[in-house]
Amino acid sequence: MNKNEFIQELLIELSYRSDEGYPILTKGTHISILSEILDEWGYSDIKNELINNLLEAEGESSEEDKKYKGIGGQPPMYVKAGEYEKWQSNPDGFSGQKFKKTEGGKYVSVDGDGEDGEVEGPKVNIFDKEYDAPDIKKKGDTQKPVGNEVFSKISEDNVKTQNTFIKNGFKSGAAPGNAGSMYNEIMSSRVSEYFLENPTATEQDAYNHIKQLEGGGELAQQNNKSTNRPGRITANDTKPYEGNGDSNELIAKRLIAIRSAKRKAEKVDIANSKLGWENTKTLNFFGDAKGLKAMSKSVESASGIVDQNGNPISKQEALELVKTSGGGENPSDTGTVIINNNTDVITMLFHSDKDSTAALIAQSTFGAEVEQGEKNIDKLVSDGRLTAEQAQNIKETRKGYARRVEATENKLNDVTSSPAKFLRDGIGNTIQSSQAVNLLKNASAGADPAKYWKSQVEKRFSNPNLLLPPKDGEPRKRVSDYLPEGITEPNDEQMVEAYIKWCSDDSWGKSEESLPKNDQKLINDMNTNFGGPDVLQEIDKIRRETIEIQEQMITELDSQTQIDIDGKSIGLGTYLEAQNIWEKGHFTAINADKGVFKYEGMFEVNNGGVPIGPEELKGCANIEDENDFISHFEVGAVEEVSGKEGGVTGSKKLVYAITKQGNRIPIMEKRQRSKNGILGRLNSVYGWSKEIQQCFDSKSK
Repeated sequence: MNKNEFIQELLIELSYRSDEGYPILTKGTHISILSEILDEWGYSDIKNELINNLLEAEGESSEEDKKYKGIGGQPPMYVKAGEYEKWQSNPDGFSGQKFKKTEGGKYVSVDGDGEDGEVEGPKVNIFDKEYDAPDIKKKGDTQKPVGNEVFSKISEDNVKTQNTFIKNGFKSGAAPGNAGSMYNEIMSSRVSEYFLENPTATEQDAYNHIKQLEGGGELAQQNNKSTNRPGRITANDTKPYEGNGDSNELIAKRLIAIRSAKRKAEKVDIANSKLGWENTKTLNFFGDAKGLKAMSKSVESASGIVDQNGNPISKQEALELVKTSGGGENPSDTGTVIINNNTDVITMLFHSDKDSTAALIAQSTFGAEVEQGEKNIDKLVSDGRLTAEQAQNIKETRKGYARRVEATENKLNDVTSSPAKFLRDGIGNTIQSSQAVNLLKNASAGADPAKYWKSQVEKRFSNPNLLLPPKDGEPRKRVSDYLPEGITEPNDEQMVEAYIKWCSDDSWGKSEESLPKNDQKLINDMNTNFGGPDVLQEIDKIRRETIEIQEQMITELDSQTQIDIDGKSIGLGTYLEAQNIWEKGHFTAINADKGVFKYEGMFEVNNGGVPIGPEELKGCANIEDENDFISHFEVGAVEEVSGKEGGVTGSKKLVYAITKQGNRIPIMEKRQRSKNGILGRLNSVYGWSKEIQQCFDSKSK
């Protein structure tokens, strides 16, 4: 690998791990991440020199540079050095001047009131992988390049970015939240383009194509581990593709991506047909920071934007739709831009990508739901259905219940940390370090018993300089902080002791992060093996309490206030929960006038090829509009969830239904579970009921 290739790989890795999604070498957190990467790559001895080389390439520091301090951003922003602490103490409320650095090394106000009143462009950073050399034009020349050339360049860069993810795989902290989602979102997008170019292609053709796209990369291998088949994929589905060393999991995920891709291609064909477009190009964007940036660039480069009925959409609104991807008014994961090659006019599609209709619809926390629900309470005031005083009392009541849930969930920290603390206190005393090593070296039931020892212990704790999560720990710690002083080449016993100390560190209880899932599993297995505390029953109890508190809030608000909906009195608790479920299930797509729901056919939930849009929602829930939904909405009693072996998996759930003319249709369920492993924090998770899943699935056959 030559120097340029090494730098490119290094900055790509930095892009993945940073919150911004691109390198900012003026930002301290990015320098820390670079240090981490170089440690992991085995360049600890020369990492300082390497980092200094990169910083020197950014430009030598001048006397003028010493007057300013970088505050991040893209392009990089600065404040005066004397005001840096003021900015640092309150970045959002900072009222002082901010500056950009010109190519000539001059700092000018972002408001254009620099010394000479001239606002120049941002400093060029040739190490930024997103850097595009600008066209050289004469001053005043505003002629735009030919649209097809611009879109071709966007497409080329977009594919390169996706290929890098395919090659290097999912990294913790990247969008989306796991390797499975990343695989489905990228591959369904790429294969949809294959179907558009090859409309007669079979599933077998697409399967061969998706294997070529994988190219032996890490992303596929991250999804090649389990014998389970996700989604609605059956043994009969995977059988034709077995026998090549691929797991059921990977075969199934390929098939899910292919079926999703076929539906995405159908959506493009529908849009082209409605608009009467024949000569088009399609770009598909993955929902990470770079993908959103590339989609925004497509909007900016278009000569116009229209919906599928040919109605114009302003560029400002189109950019806002892209910007809000993943949110309430655009809950999408991926996006598609269709370009009319004859006019450079575009139309847009957005997709929420799921494995199947059985996948989770949404997840949240009770506190966040209470806060988000205030807008619906305020609307009741503006509609004259509640007084301001009533609204305030209702808000306080809901906040009181949120505090009760928070207090109950706070018990979780003590409960879930007890296994690691039991092991920490016992290791070297009642628990022999060699026993713990032996257990971890045989923790995997797969082909390699030492798999988890290698990935969770040896890979990390053999390197004393490696920075460890949680990233928001104060101060953030290295492996050496858990090893005996002066140890540079720890043995197995020292590594396992350091590992247990790290897992039991108090910083986890203060962090927004949770101990990684695999580490939770290993700690729980060791805890069980060495006779530690039984925490699963306590976790189960906390889950039950939190869901019951939420049920109590609905009941109390129902008894206090009634809301009239089309002549029918609806309890306020039920009304507000109906609004919550209306939003969580994207029922807002029905007769909506905001965001992506405002435009016919722009947004769809794609469940492994099974679409859920306005017509499916109306038909399967037996409703016509929002008032019809609310007036027939029912919050059922808390029900037991049958667990495979009882215990923690046997928690409780709230069931929501539509009851109309004596016909009750369960539509959605809400339960408490951890998305971060068996010892993680609790979230409220929502899923479609089995009855409505069957209805959605039947409509796509």
